[in-house]
Amino acid sequence: MNHFPKIKKIKVLSPTDKVREAIGLMDSLEARDLPCLDGKHFTGVFRREHLADSPVEASLHEIPAQITVACKNEFLFQELWSYLCSFKPSFIPIENQEGIYQGCISAEDLIVWFHQNFCLDSQTGYLIVLHMERRDYSLARLSTLAEENNLLIESSMIVFAGEGEELFVTLKTNSGNIERWLETLDRQAIEVAAVWGSGVQEDKWKERLNEFMHYLNV
Repeated sequence: MNHFPKIKKIKVLSPTDKVREAIGLMDSLEARDLPCLDGKHFTGVFRREHLADSPVEASLHEIPAQITVACKNEFLFQELWSYLCSFKPSFIPIENQEGIYQGCISAEDLIVWFHQNFCLDSQTGYLIVLHMERRDYSLARLSTLAEENNLLIESSMIVFAGEGEELFVTLKTNSGNIERWLETLDRQAIEVAAVWGSGVQEDKWKERLNEFMHYLNV
């Protein structure tokens, strides 16, 4: 397994920064958003598009942050992926159990790690991301639909989006006729957010994959 993305130190904002200064820093780093620190403590993430609508001489402590929670440094991949799906930041802020800011993991680095470690470049199968309401989720049902099309679900991962009523379900399958299964999911009104793997009709799913990556803002 490839080394997990490292926590990196990046330039951050301060509550005393003016809006114009924050926007200037984001522009210089070509970043859509940046975390804000009060000393060693994370206070939130500010997005450039939000700040653009705020008075340029206002201080950040006068403006509500768009993201106010960070991930802990004793994280699991599922927690980071859930954070990315829910908040769609450029950088995932990490703090220790005492609430001291440690740095960030970039969304791009997490996506690359995800790609490399789910065998997406191999000939061994497919990776499918489904988007559904929590009440509609049933792994048994999804497995049955796969088996009816001569596919086996080898592993699965669930992350919550938004307030927890929506799910992103990531499924790793073996090789087989993926197109038939995708058609079956479509008939069952199950939304396919993205598909990776060899043998997929790229033109058909390229737009879906791009939409999913755009949703994550990467």
